[in-house]
Amino acid sequence: FLMALLQLLVAVFGLANSVNAFTSTKFPSLSTMTARSKTQLRMGLFDDPVGWIKRSIDVMNDKREATAYHILVPYTSRGGDGVAANAKLEDVKSKVTDLDSFSEFAKELSSCPSAPKGGLLGSFSRGAMVPAFDDVVFSSPLGEAQGPVNTIYGAHLIWVSERTAA
Repeated sequence: FLMALLQLLVAVFGLANSVNAFTSTKFPSLSTMTARSKTQLRMGLFDDPVGWIKRSIDVMNDKREATAYHILVPYTSRGGDGVAANAKLEDVKSKVTDLDSFSEFAKELSSCPSAPKGGLLGSFSRGAMVPAFDDVVFSSPLGEAQGPVNTIYGAHLIWVSERTAA
């Protein structure tokens, strides 16, 4: 019971994404924790609190890591439905043949700061990204364009190049 409570507190205060939060001397700053907590609140806590807590605990217990690339196309208007962004990414997805072509499209089209690196996000653990993005990265086949995936940041096309076993 105490471990579950501790995990819940960790999830609520945004420490779930820090590497080895309990054994490391590197803790995220208060502003980082606050930003993560606000983002997590927007990602389902109020919609389905029990589901959100269960997912948070599952994510914290998942020790896998993945290396992924993405193309981010923002919505045309704040709160937009992403129709234009999704259509653009569907077109790109039909033209992608391998990681090299994916990276070229990312350099050309992505609005993310990772664009100059071909959309490379690097390696990250489960729970480091928003849930919709995270779910695709940790469940989809390797070496294929996935998406479009809609998040609070816009529409994404995702390419997972590596993932560690559970």
